[in-house]
Amino acid sequence: MGVSFAGKTTTRGGRVKLHANWRAVLRKEMEPAFGDAADSMEEFAKGIVAVDLGELEGSIRSYVLVIGPDLTAVLEATAAHADFVEYGTGTRGKATVQRGAGRIKQPETYQHGPKPGMRAQPYLRPAMVFAVKKHFKFGA
Repeated sequence: MGVSFAGKTTTRGGRVKLHANWRAVLRKEMEPAFGDAADSMEEFAKGIVAVDLGELEGSIRSYVLVIGPDLTAVLEATAAHADFVEYGTGTRGKATVQRGAGRIKQPETYQHGPKPGMRAQPYLRPAMVFAVKKHFKFGA
């Protein structure tokens, strides 16, 4: 998620003067909010993830990635079975992954397979939706 802003005035000849280094200033101001959002995503995901032996829960981490003027709050799970739990497997997974799990769909390369499998148990997508609603306000 990049952060971008555009300014426009409706008065003739009106100009908006920005600090010469406004992108860096804005990034510095917003970075703590992205850090808070990343922490909230991680806490939420760990609170709802299906736990058997704890490997998946222990592999969940978050951080803020800064590349140039862009900020990205990253939430990842590195356990080998992370995708299977998030998106489900087989026909059960395919049937459940689209319902109420957030607006992010599984990667196009993810295949559910023809066997019955297991239902999706999303934990990353709901955590992202939660953090965005909690930490960022959109509109007026």
